[in-house]
Amino acid sequence: MAKRPKVIPPFNPLDKTNLGESVAEAMLQQPIQQLPLAESLLVEMYCPLWNQKIDGFGNHDPGKGRYNQQRSAWDIIHPGRAWANKLPPPSSDECSLREGAAVYIARNRNRIIAQMNSHKK
Repeated sequence: MAKRPKVIPPFNPLDKTNLGESVAEAMLQQPIQQLPLAESLLVEMYCPLWNQKIDGFGNHDPGKGRYNQQRSAWDIIHPGRAWANKLPPPSSDECSLREGAAVYIARNRNRIIAQMNSHKK
């Protein structure tokens, strides 16, 4: 028996039962031109660590002849992208990057939790 496709109900901003899923569904219902705005608003609201403190999350292989730039903080903390190993290490070491991330989380934790809780009400 074939599965029925999931029907996505229209976005209701007053329904706070599953905000994350609702926001994702609302974004999927918007014209593609509005997605950068939605992404910017979510980054501003939730201040994710990888957009504020740990640079390099969205980096791609720089390509032949361009491996003289430093390896990103993201690639130091999260090794695994083979091309990143071709880049010289940054001036910051992994320990100081992790300490900086921990400080950022400690400073912003209450604000982020309050922001998330305000949307559940």
